Amino acid sequence: MMGAGSDRTAALGTMIANSKLLSAKFLARIGLPAAEHRLVRTAEAAAAAAQAIGYPLVVKPESGSNGRGVAVGVADRQALDNAYQAARAVNPGVLIERFIPGRDHRMLVVGGRLVATVRRDAAHVVGDGELSVAALMERVNSDPRRARGVLAPLKALRLDEATRAVLQAAGMTPQSVPAKGQHVPLARTANLSRGASATDVSDQVHPDNRWMAETVAAMCNLDIVGIDFITPDITRPFSEVPCGINEINIRPGLGPHYVSENRGHEIASLVFDAIAGDGDPGTIPLVAVLAAAGAEGTVAATAQVLSQAGLHTVSVCGSGIRSGNQQLCGTPLPGGRAAAEAILANPDAEAGVMATSPAAIHDHGLGWTRSDVVLVRAPLDGDSDAAALDVLLATLSEALVIEAACIPVLAPCRPLNPNKLVVICDNAHEAEQHVAQGRRSIVPDGEHAVMLPARTRWPLPEGESGAALASAAVPLALGLTEERTAP
Repeated sequence: MMGAGSDRTAALGTMIANSKLLSAKFLARIGLPAAEHRLVRTAEAAAAAAQAIGYPLVVKPESGSNGRGVAVGVADRQALDNAYQAARAVNPGVLIERFIPGRDHRMLVVGGRLVATVRRDAAHVVGDGELSVAALMERVNSDPRRARGVLAPLKALRLDEATRAVLQAAGMTPQSVPAKGQHVPLARTANLSRGASATDVSDQVHPDNRWMAETVAAMCNLDIVGIDFITPDITRPFSEVPCGINEINIRPGLGPHYVSENRGHEIASLVFDAIAGDGDPGTIPLVAVLAAAGAEGTVAATAQVLSQAGLHTVSVCGSGIRSGNQQLCGTPLPGGRAAAEAILANPDAEAGVMATSPAAIHDHGLGWTRSDVVLVRAPLDGDSDAAALDVLLATLSEALVIEAACIPVLAPCRPLNPNKLVVICDNAHEAEQHVAQGRRSIVPDGEHAVMLPARTRWPLPEGESGAALASAAVPLALGLTEERTAP
């Protein structure tokens, strides 16, 4: 929400995008529209630049974000002096820029392709002939999407000095009652941080403007970039209307796309695809081990068999965190969010094993939302244990591997497709009974665990026999085969 980027974001492209001066120079060099500008460092130089360019102007810091220190529509020397001081407070280099009339658009390019465009409208209220400006602002702020937090997709309208100045310029105060349908501006810039709204116009973008945005991303070699484009009409090509690229933004916020046409999940998916790369699902198999006590042996054995399958495995249990054969620092709360983060934040992790217990789930809840495999070790019984298991089943993706003695605990839990149930059995006769009910089963066969009815096999790891058999069931439940075992 706050900013989308990846480890593939180019350093030189970042340098260009971070400098509004460099951005404008590069855009002009390749023939794309950018506003005429001057970089100044004194008030006198600002006045000379204004004289050369002509009013109205945009005055802004040479680098910055969220609209800090930006003044739009500067119309005279007094306004220029005030705007210069505000911009200089953010950055000693100040850009004096020709004002481009039009509407503000954020164009999001991901992986070299324009994936979304929103029109951003500066904060405002519309009169109803009855309520004051302040009351109208309160009504707008009742939208649950608007808040003051950094993660809020839309920011609350603020009645601060900047807002009062805009109202004063419009001949109004917070107590004024605008006429029905009257548009009352509250900000001069269309920054979401200042309460602007967003409307998706992706389907209206002219093909030339699409090409323009994708060319800017390629110019900077940026995999994820937000381009601020001012134009009176996004449906017309940039070459036919007075327009300009205002800014190039690295780590663009995704908030506008979440509130506009509900495209947030689609945009997030495209961003993750760009980060993960072709063919990379962006996820790793996660195994949750549920045991009343003594899960350490099962966690260690499961990590061992997954490592044998060639997956670097990070495990978390009561004895701490292990990455492969390396013991790490810290002992996260079993089943807590920190346990999942210890795995998912580890760049080496290709698989994860986490332990939890019915007591931990009852007291602290569960810190993750997806478990490829849930592995249940006896003894479990009673309503409390069943409730904990049901919490884990809500996260289940591939298979529930459960010892036969724990089957009765499933009775009050949510329905489960029999094919997702893998029962650990002591003998073939018991295993065949479960297979007859549409389930899969695991039985020991010499030095291997065998899954029925497919009769796929996996070597039993060293250690206590119960933990060894349970852990060997995990790669079979994930669809791995012995042939994949690492040397």
